[in-house]
Amino acid sequence: MKIALLQINPTVGDLAGNARLIADAVRQAGRDGADLAVTPELALVGYLPRDLLLDDGFVRRSWDVLADLAHELKDLPPVLVGLPEPNPGDEGRPLFNTAALLGGGRPDQRFRKALLPTYDVFDESAAAITTTQSRSCCGPARRPSLTCRRRRSRSASICAVKRCSAAWRASTGCLWST
Repeated sequence: MKIALLQINPTVGDLAGNARLIADAVRQAGRDGADLAVTPELALVGYLPRDLLLDDGFVRRSWDVLADLAHELKDLPPVLVGLPEPNPGDEGRPLFNTAALLGGGRPDQRFRKALLPTYDVFDESAAAITTTQSRSCCGPARRPSLTCRRRRSRSASICAVKRCSAAWRASTGCLWST
């Protein structure tokens, strides 16, 4: 499996510009034979968007832009794109730090960051972002959040998602922060 780690420099708040950066990088990754492309954390909105996370309209627009991006990239390798996701529940903060898997012209799956840093400029817990136990490695099922599966259009098997400073700890079956 060939995975392209997209080295882009997104601008905080520039949804259209960041979508262009992602699209251009995914096109190049496709030309280079990648089976999967991965963007930096919160790439669609720029890291760390801080006060923009308090704007419900901005978060909604980011999902609209994501849908457009998925359609634009429908014939290219799947790509993981990071963006904030509204928390529909009553527990926790209003948003999740999510990686959406785009494939076949739509957002296919969502993966929520389970361990949030709380230090220095990486204080995500102070930025209206919550953590989740559902679909995370430390959840009840204790399995990776992105399950292995074959894609019909490619011979790739997608097996796991590792984001930021989180690492798999085999001895406990959980994620831990390095």
